[in-house]
Amino acid sequence: MKFKKDLATRRILRVTEEELSRIVLDIHDGPVQNLFAALSLITRLQNEISKLSFEELQGGVVDLIPIVNQVEKQIEM
Repeated sequence: MKFKKDLATRRILRVTEEELSRIVLDIHDGPVQNLFAALSLITRLQNEISKLSFEELQGGVVDLIPIVNQVEKQIEM
């Protein structure tokens, strides 16, 4: 009986570790990359704010919207 319990416990741990690894990869491949893209764009806009026209700044902000929306969708999964 103890052997079966130990075997079941090991299976549960293995499956849990595999699922955690999958989740970590999903997060890294999706939301983290998109958040990095958004941060890069924000940093560029911040560094160039004095050189950019209002329209260029507005365009940069508009470019952020789909990135942030994508992160939101990825997190809701």
